Amino acid sequence: MGALTVNNSDLDFLYATLNRIDWNTKTFGSTIPHIYFKDYGEKVYGEPSIEEQKKIGLYFKNLDTLITLHQSKSFEYIFKAIVNCTLYWEQRKHGEVFIYLRNNALSREELNDEDGFAQSIHYGDVLIKYGECLNVSNELLPYIDNKNIVNKFKKFYIQNGDVIIADTAEDETVGKCIEISGIVDHNIISGLHTIPLRPVNKFAYGYLGFYLNSNIYHNQLKPLMQGIKVTSISKNLLKTTTLNYPSNIQEQKIIGRYFDALNHLITLHQLEPYKLIFKAIAYRIIDYAKSKPPRCIK
Repeated sequence: MGALTVNNSDLDFLYATLNRIDWNTKTFGSTIPHIYFKDYGEKVYGEPSIEEQKKIGLYFKNLDTLITLHQSKSFEYIFKAIVNCTLYWEQRKHGEVFIYLRNNALSREELNDEDGFAQSIHYGDVLIKYGECLNVSNELLPYIDNKNIVNKFKKFYIQNGDVIIADTAEDETVGKCIEISGIVDHNIISGLHTIPLRPVNKFAYGYLGFYLNSNIYHNQLKPLMQGIKVTSISKNLLKTTTLNYPSNIQEQKIIGRYFDALNHLITLHQLEPYKLIFKAIAYRIIDYAKSKPPRCIK
């Protein structure tokens, strides 16, 4: 074990720089791999100015914090913190916030991927395929080719800002929902085992999708779930749950954007090992630092 003393460098930057090194290539010994303490002092590092170091170090520190929050599933606590720090939030029953629309009962086999008179959002896709928010312009939704069925649902076509809930699942994921955006000239009908909702008042994009999927809300659903092998929740029970939201739509927008950005970061983390992302960014930073006359330390 050894200790390093920081000399005229930002601690967080130095930590990030040292962590990008693959120390496995520098170890000695087979039974007990080790690194000689003197080797730390043999490498030359290019350093940007102290101000740049602070910004880079803070960036990686915040990135680590966000990843840790995700891994500990702390979205519930983030929402609680936001609620507690904001004075002007409203609390309303689910049945007061939403209008309940109709859904079709077509199975997956009755849909097709080629063409039709309208498109359908199946509960299985709500549970597994889609995240909290769905931009329908970026997805290939299955079609309904039965014109008679489509005509019955014209009054209930999904609009931007509507929410679709999966009311059936094999576990406690029942209640998972998506907030809809990206509708231009689409004819979309909520599908089998779903509850389509339309807010009475307009919400900022993203807020409902993230709030209704958070533990702080979803925990209300657990005592209301019914069934053993297949779990479900009814509209009547859903209406008894409570929603919290800022009365200021600008606050809703900020919260929605925050969680959308956090989701994007988490997606990057899941697509490839975090270490590779870290290294890629770190190498870019080092390349940038090398483009300037470096202040070298030994």
